[in-house]
Amino acid sequence: GNLWKGDIAYFHTVRIDSDGAVDAGSLDLALDGVPTENPRLNSRVIVLLAHHQHAFPILQRARERNFQPDTIWVGTHSWTDRFFGDSTQWMPDIPGYIGIAQYRNRNSD
Repeated sequence: GNLWKGDIAYFHTVRIDSDGAVDAGSLDLALDGVPTENPRLNSRVIVLLAHHQHAFPILQRARERNFQPDTIWVGTHSWTDRFFGDSTQWMPDIPGYIGIAQYRNRNSD
């Protein structure tokens, strides 16, 4: 297949507290560290590898901070097809903001 040969502009591991919650300070450091100075070089696509119980608080915090509102969040199957709860008002009104999952060919041939 075709392999991606680009550069990863930034990566960060967000810490999980002993109670299983996303560590707010670690998350803020992650968001603050994303390069945004040059939009032509800095991607607006973020791959969020997280369990669903951690992905939602991360996405909500990004929205609260108005973090790069035109970002597209790409996720794994562990959270992109899950229920978001009673309210999605916190999500920006941007087509494609959430729910993009990688394609996996499940056929054996």
